[in-house]
Amino acid sequence: MQKIKIVSDTASDITIKEAESLDILLLPFKVLMGDKEYKEGYDFSKEDFYKMLTEAESIPTHSQVTPFEYLETIINLYNEGYEHIVIVPINQNGSSTFQSALTARMQFMGEYPDAKVGIHIINGLTYTNGYGYPVKHAAELASKNGDIDEVLKFFEDWFSRFELYFTTFELKYAKHSGRIGKAAAIAGELLGIKPIICLTAGESVTAQKVRSIPKAMENLIEIAKERIGSDGVYTLVTGDNEKEFKEFKKLAKAELKKNPIDCTNIGACISINAGPQVLGIGFLGEKREMQVIY
Repeated sequence: MQKIKIVSDTASDITIKEAESLDILLLPFKVLMGDKEYKEGYDFSKEDFYKMLTEAESIPTHSQVTPFEYLETIINLYNEGYEHIVIVPINQNGSSTFQSALTARMQFMGEYPDAKVGIHIINGLTYTNGYGYPVKHAAELASKNGDIDEVLKFFEDWFSRFELYFTTFELKYAKHSGRIGKAAAIAGELLGIKPIICLTAGESVTAQKVRSIPKAMENLIEIAKERIGSDGVYTLVTGDNEKEFKEFKKLAKAELKKNPIDCTNIGACISINAGPQVLGIGFLGEKREMQVIY
């Protein structure tokens, strides 16, 4: 049995409690609010942050996990005797965190050229539980079987098939982050338009535009029904909108004939970019030819 450590970041929306129970090393994103810096997940709960965000005078910012933090993590795990370190960062197109991990691995190999340790970096290609759930499942596989090939094969299959679709209740956050153009956001706010955003293979595009949250919920489920694979695997994402989420989950279960394998509330990083109120569905669709493991 091989000694394997799974490393991810708090934008995966894995809770600290989940990370501790599954022996996942969770590196925090830093959240900057005014002159104060917080560690996502460690210094406040998701529910606390929803309130902090809505009451903030301006939209907070967040910073990436740095190469130094990754390098320090790799060195510590190597010294603890891990044979394989699997790092799963947030989508590389939304953050420089993936590049930080690659840089840290290169630095480590330069400083420890004879080290017998496998450092595997997974391109998360998505956000929130789109990579949070597979990290949790991979940690269970690593603990149960200790087989690095099984872990990597699982990640490759998941990320080459996963698709995420979501809608946000407010456009000002997506406008601020650049996820939606300023002109489109202003027009959308005036007309009450709710975009359905598709995140597939690391790319983000507006797939549809609808006039209400109920219609967005209906269309999100229809998209999933059309594109989901025969295994029927899907996840749900929500935020500070419990009432709408209950309706959304009920609709998903009725239409897809299965329970979701994971339901996650978004945390600080996702809230800053999409707003605290969201609904989303992710699922395994058709396999795409792409590089997942680096």
